[in-house]
Amino acid sequence: MITTFALLTDREFSLYNSKGSTVRSVSHGYFNPSMKTSSKRALLYDIGGTKFSVESKAGQIASAETENKILFGEIAENGNVVLVTSDDRYQNRLTVYNQNGIEIWRWYSAQNLVVALDFVDGGDGCVVAAVTTDAGQPRTTIYGLDFSKGDEEVFSAQGSGSLAFEVSVKSGGAIHLIADNALIVLSDTGEEQSRYEYPKTLLYCDSSPSKYTVLLFGEEVKSNHTVTVLDTGGKTVSSAEFNTRVRGMFSDGSHVVLLTDKQIVCYNMLMKQGKTLDDQSDISLIAGKGGTGYRLNNSKLEKFPIS
Repeated sequence: MITTFALLTDREFSLYNSKGSTVRSVSHGYFNPSMKTSSKRALLYDIGGTKFSVESKAGQIASAETENKILFGEIAENGNVVLVTSDDRYQNRLTVYNQNGIEIWRWYSAQNLVVALDFVDGGDGCVVAAVTTDAGQPRTTIYGLDFSKGDEEVFSAQGSGSLAFEVSVKSGGAIHLIADNALIVLSDTGEEQSRYEYPKTLLYCDSSPSKYTVLLFGEEVKSNHTVTVLDTGGKTVSSAEFNTRVRGMFSDGSHVVLLTDKQIVCYNMLMKQGKTLDDQSDISLIAGKGGTGYRLNNSKLEKFPIS
């Protein structure tokens, strides 16, 4: 969120202001909780359960139950919520709820398993990535959906030879499909424009809503990592190698911030180093936006400047 930091634990959902003070904290009661946020709202849901809610600084906006078990969900800037669930007849069901928690649209995936989605037009549609196997090979299908129309797809396209796990709609409508072996750039109608083959194993990515996608490559057990920044068209903007283990990473669209074994190190999008914070070995999580970062250890949450 822009003016607040949202934190979800196994018991509580909490919001903090820009100074790190608690704005709101409530018990959620979910067995396997998960959270997604927009600039003003947070979606809480129970993975494997049927309950979800939409929360804000002022309080709970909506709560409802699904017919089937929830796999994952997303929330749009206009308040629309998409929940992907299991289904009795199909592989998955995708259900759209408005900001009041009322169902307004649904779509079914007959054979492919839905693994990721991102919104278009501020939340009035979305792009969905679904995967299956064909003759032992992974196959990804990308669907364009419009919530104001019937349940027919606006488009569908194949990402052959790749197993997708994230999709991001960039400014101008370009679609970044982050797969196991490559980042595939598609047009807003699903046509493949370019492909960036990974030089090493992909460990982490940040495809937050900006014109960049940031990728972290390396091996879990080795201290040899590479960060690569790609633009909307999938071209390399910058790249840097590190002879230290990278434990965490985020980007706010203007900065790349890394959590290494002992430091937090800030870079611009050209991977030119800026601020460095030492003695960070007890930090387990970093996040941030708009020039402010947050670091979390077992006992407290603190903010830090990233520019």
